[in-house]
Amino acid sequence: MKRTKNHKAPKTLELLTTADMVQLFQVTPSCLYRWRRRQILPSVKVGYSVYFIKEDIETILKHKSKLSMQRKEDLDAIPDSKK
Repeated sequence: MKRTKNHKAPKTLELLTTADMVQLFQVTPSCLYRWRRRQILPSVKVGYSVYFIKEDIETILKHKSKLSMQRKEDLDAIPDSKK
């Protein structure tokens, strides 16, 4: 009998609804729609419902946070007379 490797089950994705995103980003649903249309936020459509993958949103927020920190560091490096 041939042995097979046990494969791990795929990780389940946590999905965020439009209402979750409105609360998280403090924007209107129409703003989220524009962001989706412009491909600013990745989303998945299941039937007529739109969802956002939590992991993707967390990655975007972490990246944005890093950019903000870098921007702050860049501004702090400028002498006060030039700000």
